[in-house]
Amino acid sequence: MTKNIKVKILCFAITAALLFSFTACRQGNTGTSDISSSANIPSENYVEKLKSEGVDPNKIQSAELFVKRITLQLGEIQTFSSSFNPSSPNIDPYGENSSDTIKYSELSSKISEDKAVYYLVKLEKNFGSMEEIFDEYLLSLQLDIDFDKCLTDKDSYYKLREEKLSKIAESSLITVEDIERKALESLQKFNNSNNNSNFQGPATGNDIYNPSVNTIPNVVNPQPELPKVDIPRPIDPTEQFNR
Repeated sequence: MTKNIKVKILCFAITAALLFSFTACRQGNTGTSDISSSANIPSENYVEKLKSEGVDPNKIQSAELFVKRITLQLGEIQTFSSSFNPSSPNIDPYGENSSDTIKYSELSSKISEDKAVYYLVKLEKNFGSMEEIFDEYLLSLQLDIDFDKCLTDKDSYYKLREEKLSKIAESSLITVEDIERKALESLQKFNNSNNNSNFQGPATGNDIYNPSVNTIPNVVNPQPELPKVDIPRPIDPTEQFNR
């Protein structure tokens, strides 16, 4: 199975899980109070703004699922990478000697999910797909450009975009495809790290698990050794008759 197929399977599984989560959340929040006081939601709720403009709820939900999928994968990169790739907080996230994991962490902290959903819906006619819109949004975050300009003043946005790109290599910027690939690689490394560990779990097969023998390394075992018990063998009637 190729990497691209694995990535698509992973994305499909995450999207499906998010869909169920969103459905349950929507059903559970019917008639409840507004949660705009959350620190993760900007002062202007862009999703509510889309709803007030009469945007198709299905389009909004699709955009929400897409954004949630990407932010979840960014979270997975940080979670799985932290166990085998510790990094110093003093490293320049875009320096030559920095770990690429730090770049993903830095990018993740800049994303506003609410605004990202708004961009995916409002720029639908300007780009070919949600992935292309989100790629452009990620590019603006990495180049430190206000992506609102893409909505209000496209000429000014693209002029500033060209100026910024002329000073760096565009290939060094993180895209949606990079995030999907990195998330899968981080998960695989995490699994390989666990598989190569020296942990000895309980015995399997016909062996009897003895807590005094099958212990976790460096942990004092409080259990006494199990005594050996001789189990009498049943008497064979034929053998007894011959005797």
